Amino acid sequence: MSRIDVPSWVTRSFAQAAVDAGASASRAELDVACLDFIDLWSTPGRHFHDTRHLFDLLTRVDQLASEAQNANEVRLAAWGHGCVFSTDELTRYRRNAGEDREASARVSADIYRGLGIPPEVIDAVCALILDMRRHPLPTPESGKFDSADMDLLVLADAHLGVLASEPQAYRSYMAGVRAEYAHIPPEKFVSARLEVVSRLLGRRTLFSTPLAADWDGPARQNLESEKARLTAELEDLSGGGDAGGEGAREASAGDVSAGARDPGEGDATRGAGDTGGQTGNDAHARNDAAAASGPVTAEVREPEPGAAPSQITYGRSSLEEPAEHMDPGSPNRVLTPEEAKQARRDEIAKLAREKSERARNEAEKNAST
Repeated sequence: MSRIDVPSWVTRSFAQAAVDAGASASRAELDVACLDFIDLWSTPGRHFHDTRHLFDLLTRVDQLASEAQNANEVRLAAWGHGCVFSTDELTRYRRNAGEDREASARVSADIYRGLGIPPEVIDAVCALILDMRRHPLPTPESGKFDSADMDLLVLADAHLGVLASEPQAYRSYMAGVRAEYAHIPPEKFVSARLEVVSRLLGRRTLFSTPLAADWDGPARQNLESEKARLTAELEDLSGGGDAGGEGAREASAGDVSAGARDPGEGDATRGAGDTGGQTGNDAHARNDAAAASGPVTAEVREPEPGAAPSQITYGRSSLEEPAEHMDPGSPNRVLTPEEAKQARRDEIAKLAREKSERARNEAEKNAST
């Protein structure tokens, strides 16, 4: 999108969210930052994850804003969550194709820092971006989510809300996603997407916040229609063979299930009351909806010989799902308010250490060259 084509409501909305979050920059500086984000969201190769996706997401965040504790932080996280995007060979090899959360958080932090937004707000915004792969559970005693988790659930539901689009818009979304991953062989693409759509349909609920509950019905209708089309297409591609055959098994392995979060990041998925002792099936349930933004988020990888389904590794997510409603097992002890604050401080300190380490490594690399 050209800067001259940006609707006025977009720059106003960005400026208002930034000011309400504590920005000290002038309106002119805020407008420049907004347009910098627009440039990032307009890079080549984006057919679905472009400014339309961003604007639709911002609209859905506004619809769910009353559910959030810090709605402006959610809005700023939405602006930054996928500002870095790539499906080139290197990013696919690194299994971080699509919306790159880590890089997006770093770029967003730099932009927001330049606007004078308080450091603690920037930390919270970056945590939302990075935690889109984490799916909190309510505390077992109260059955409620804490404020940070509610913000995350609002962002996740808004992001997943594309599934509830009008049928014509949903078809456009599917076409855009397929264009972004045109490098994947058709049969593998369809097999992977069919696997993910089927798992999504098997979930008890797709959305976690009360205001998004009404989206479940339309989303399931779209998914059912897509499943029927994918099933027919896969049969045609495989010459009328069994859609669950070797081609489907190959496609579901590795990164092609768009799906999702690397199981090696399991600690990041543990919300309040979640022991992390999930089975392979539980892990799949937490990874399903990542595919909603695309049937693949990385290059096709062949499975290791003899790998069981629970051992298959999936690529990182470009769209996350809400927590699955299931028994999390024996609950963890509920943190006191002071312990919760300390845990949050520890998390922020960890992010700061990681940033410092990256800066030091970069400095050493530059010095050596």
